Amino acid sequence: EWLSNIFDATVICADTVHVFLSVAFAGSYSSTFNPSIFRIVRLVRLARILRILRFAVFKDLLSMIHGMLGGLWTLLWAVAFFVIFIYVVALIFRDTLGHGQDNGEDNQDAKLVQLYFSSVPMAMYTLFRCSFGECNTRIGTPLFEHVATTHGRMWTLVYCVFLFIVVIGLFNVISAIFVESTMSSAALLASRVKQERLDNKDRWAENVVTLLRSFLVVAWPDMEGLDGLAEGRYTDQMLSELVRITFPRQVIDEVVHHDEQALNALTKLDIDPSDHKYLSDILDPANTGSVSILSLVDGLKRLRGEPRRSDIITVDLMIRSSQQKVDDIWRWTKQMRRSHGMVLDNNNNNSNSVNNGVAEEESMDPQGSL
Repeated sequence: EWLSNIFDATVICADTVHVFLSVAFAGSYSSTFNPSIFRIVRLVRLARILRILRFAVFKDLLSMIHGMLGGLWTLLWAVAFFVIFIYVVALIFRDTLGHGQDNGEDNQDAKLVQLYFSSVPMAMYTLFRCSFGECNTRIGTPLFEHVATTHGRMWTLVYCVFLFIVVIGLFNVISAIFVESTMSSAALLASRVKQERLDNKDRWAENVVTLLRSFLVVAWPDMEGLDGLAEGRYTDQMLSELVRITFPRQVIDEVVHHDEQALNALTKLDIDPSDHKYLSDILDPANTGSVSILSLVDGLKRLRGEPRRSDIITVDLMIRSSQQKVDDIWRWTKQMRRSHGMVLDNNNNNSNSVNNGVAEEESMDPQGSL
């Protein structure tokens, strides 16, 4: 946008200088300077029409243009490879078909063949035309019919092999590589633009504040300073209250299902629309029934953008770490059970030895027992 403003200011300055010079040198134009050349600058105003390309309806057109620009190097290398191939084949055809013997004035076939393969550039041009299906003479007859008449029918087979290699092999390979390069370039550009949106701190702050205001309007409609929150006006007391606030899941569901402004903010944050109606479940993993503002902000930040391979790896590493801790707890519990079992066995042995001693004393003193 600022570049467009600079361009408009430049055009205005050029028009101002043009008007001033026209008035100052009215009727006395010199041969070396003519202020009317500034009128050419007015033609640059037509470039302002390019602003309409920023509308969503021209999204596919811009993707095509960027893809073509991205695949330009591939196209240039394809042209170079095709020219080299045509040059090599032209050398062969020039040495074999361009040195035919002149058998007299009646042999028009030989003269036509020699004409189209008389030099390497002419042979390259002829083969280029034949590659795209225009392999006729100036009188409209097929060129290789004259070649077959003059040099034998074997050259029809050579021509068929050449045409098959060029059309089926070379052109298809070039087309496939060019399409792949174009699509890769368009995808890379789209990814770069999306990453720039994700890194835009102003975009993030503006839309998060919009979401918080929508939630606060439903959950705390009487909160002071709520109208100034969207404009960035808040007090320290309000900020301390916001940190302690938690939103019930019903509030989040109501806002997500009925507030268009909140839905637009979620879309601008590059959060998948299919996740909007499950936002309360996603932001409340502990199933407590409420979501704090800090959990809300952290969850929204993690939901932005496309799923990445690093997300899966992070979950896998967390599960492995949790599994290792569970294994440690299991080993510790097993050791505790063993230790507890050994203590119980020792206590049982001690109690048994005491009981045996009492029984022996009673058997040796029957009167005492009586």
